[in-house]
Amino acid sequence: MGFPFSSLLDLFRTHSTAPEPMLEQDLQRVVKSINPLLLQTTAYPKQYRKALHIAREYVDRLTQQVPGPLCLTSEQFSKNNLVRALFASPKELEEKLRLSIAMREHQPGNTDKQSLYALMGVRWERQLHFGVEEVNGVTRTDVPQQTINFKDHTFTLPAASESEARQLLRDHFLQRLANQVKQHITDITQQKDALYKQAKQQESEQRNRDIPSPELAQQIHDTWEQWRDLTQQLDINHTIQHFEAVMTKPESSLCLSPFQLSMDAMGIERTEKQGGKTINLMDLHGADRRIWTVMLVQFQWQRPPSTEEQLQQAYRWLSIS
Repeated sequence: MGFPFSSLLDLFRTHSTAPEPMLEQDLQRVVKSINPLLLQTTAYPKQYRKALHIAREYVDRLTQQVPGPLCLTSEQFSKNNLVRALFASPKELEEKLRLSIAMREHQPGNTDKQSLYALMGVRWERQLHFGVEEVNGVTRTDVPQQTINFKDHTFTLPAASESEARQLLRDHFLQRLANQVKQHITDITQQKDALYKQAKQQESEQRNRDIPSPELAQQIHDTWEQWRDLTQQLDINHTIQHFEAVMTKPESSLCLSPFQLSMDAMGIERTEKQGGKTINLMDLHGADRRIWTVMLVQFQWQRPPSTEEQLQQAYRWLSIS
């Protein structure tokens, strides 16, 4: 007995449209982080897949755009202009790595392989100083100089390899989009609660009037209408709309923008003609409008100091002073 050709087509369609295992894992993790009850709704998982697929493709591209890994060692401090710009000295470089919260909490799986990778975020600012320069053959000490100051060094997502670090970063970016959905719902909840209080206050004011105000009555009506609209938006079956609003336009919540700085070995901002060297950097913009300059870095893991060692160091400093 022959097998109908139409049945073969049906089997092919079923196989080709089967959900990807990784997509399903990401979907469950992301949706659960927004609200675990969403996993029980009729919209999940089918109606969430398309939006997440768009977000995943965007996040994959974003992850590869993060520069690095930049090797952070004392040797590179003397060789690499970017490392020298990021840290004031080799000692500061080592201290920031050793005292980082993420590095303190991290325990390498194999202590024989001490090389680690992580995401480093920094902020920077221009500072005006007056320094020494030769101007028209005359040495002057009051020449205005613009220096670049990197600060707030933060290390996160420690990993044993670059590929693992980028995978952690990719999952982090996807979770940030999920957090934006959750924050959007929280904002609506707060607006709804504020409208409820406003409507109650308006009703109390209307009751205390000797003659009811038609204008106030209309305001009360409008306030309750807005409250009902937000209450409907917060229905769990409408969460898919908030999800799609973020996931189908992820660039509105998370994006990278390249920029360049040109400075000399002393961190003074100068053009290449003036002896400066161009440094390519990348800024990460989030929906909260905070901006971090980010890059992957590679360094040697060091055992963080114990509490006893930190106390002993503090006592030594006190005895010296």
